[in-house]
Amino acid sequence: MKFIVLLLVLMAGCSLIITNNWQPAKLQKGIDNLAVIKTTLTLGDRTLTHKAVAIPIDEGILALSHATLPLIVEVIQSPFGRLVRYIKPDSYFYSVDGKRIRLIGRAGDISLFERKTKKRFPFALGDSDKVKIGDRVVVLGYSFTKIFNIKDGIVSSLKTPQESRLSNCFLLTVPINPGDSGSPVLAWQDNELKVVAIVNAMIKDHGMSFAIKINEVKKRIKKIQNL
Repeated sequence: MKFIVLLLVLMAGCSLIITNNWQPAKLQKGIDNLAVIKTTLTLGDRTLTHKAVAIPIDEGILALSHATLPLIVEVIQSPFGRLVRYIKPDSYFYSVDGKRIRLIGRAGDISLFERKTKKRFPFALGDSDKVKIGDRVVVLGYSFTKIFNIKDGIVSSLKTPQESRLSNCFLLTVPINPGDSGSPVLAWQDNELKVVAIVNAMIKDHGMSFAIKINEVKKRIKKIQNL
């Protein structure tokens, strides 16, 4: 009985140390400084909106392209199952915190918007080449485009399966939900937490979670800036 009590105390102590190492106050600041890009679309007399989490950085507001595409998605039930139809709206615009923003450009999976917000993400972009299998990571998510949340896991692979449609990605054990696309993945580098990847929740194969390596994201930001 004494052994069990001692073990529980030690486990509680370890949990406390891990929690403190992750700097919960700074993680909360990170969540508070994430941006939500709202896409407003009109089609005839209909007005529709969808939201996406994004990261305010020096170059602009960083988001994933598929989460901010100006398309109306309709799911149709047919004798052959569910069919998805994409419709171009009559007009659309983007906004953050009620202010309209302009799309600077897209490069593959990455979109960059002008930053008309005082928010600034407190974690710098890191170096995904330094990430190793088994590294612990934390994701600041926006599950179902409703709930900001913090969740953790490890890097389970440095590359995706050959049959996957995604390249330049990590595989993570972090549970990813719809709405999490664009969420930052943080890991310890140079004695501080840095962004090492961006979640892509569009594709989930057999429970695996994908995140685009931040070095690839940096390349695409430069490509957008050079357009």
